[in-house]
Amino acid sequence: MSLIEFPYTLHKQYLMPIIPILIEGHKLWTFVDSGATFSILSVDDAHRIGIE
Repeated sequence: MSLIEFPYTLHKQYLMPIIPILIEGHKLWTFVDSGATFSILSVDDAHRIGIE
């Protein structure tokens, strides 16, 4: 497995572990949590990219 590193991003005056991702041509900013067992997509974001 290769290592990918991203710098923390300044968001609302805080440095946060967020990265841009592209799903079906839609750009979303997502939190990175290496200890999470699953990922969460908000309902608004899901609807915006066509997921019911």
